[in-house]
Amino acid sequence: AATRLLFAVVTCFLLRWIGRRPLLLTVGSLQVIAALSVGTFLYTKNVINTTDYEFPACKPIIIASILAYVATNTCTYFTMPGTAMAELLPVKIRGYACVYILAGADVGVFVTTKFFPWLCNLLGVHGVFSLFGATTAIGTFIMYLLLPESIGMSAAQIENYFRQPNIMWVGRNMRLRRGETEPKTEYHEMRVRS
Repeated sequence: AATRLLFAVVTCFLLRWIGRRPLLLTVGSLQVIAALSVGTFLYTKNVINTTDYEFPACKPIIIASILAYVATNTCTYFTMPGTAMAELLPVKIRGYACVYILAGADVGVFVTTKFFPWLCNLLGVHGVFSLFGATTAIGTFIMYLLLPESIGMSAAQIENYFRQPNIMWVGRNMRLRRGETEPKTEYHEMRVRS
């Protein structure tokens, strides 16, 4: 819990300092490494039955990898969904959409918690962490393809960004590197009624 609290605070500063996209991609990759490290060393310890005499650093590496997994998970998939929803969802549907998305996420956490003992029996704890690493790798790759950097953009600019035909961030960056210009879009700033 202390690790999660500490890295929740660290994430607040990192979001302002380096932005959402670089943070998610970098720390998501570190989370994959941490989860696969836990899986690998648990496999070495429990399945291969390596003793402390044969590999004395195994337990400290497992503990450090679990703490790294919790820290990186806090920096990415625990804090980023709320931030992304607040920035990326259109203003008209933001309230309703956030409720449904967070309810779906809570159901997912509940299901994962209930299936964890079954998965541990089926795959072993090392297999579960390897599965976590694989799903995090897939999620990080999807974020690489789709998540735009929204730091410094107004809500209207973000909405207009998603109105364009190509939703893949990677495709837009490749076009810009080749010298092609973005399609011209009109930015409609929101007006406050008085």
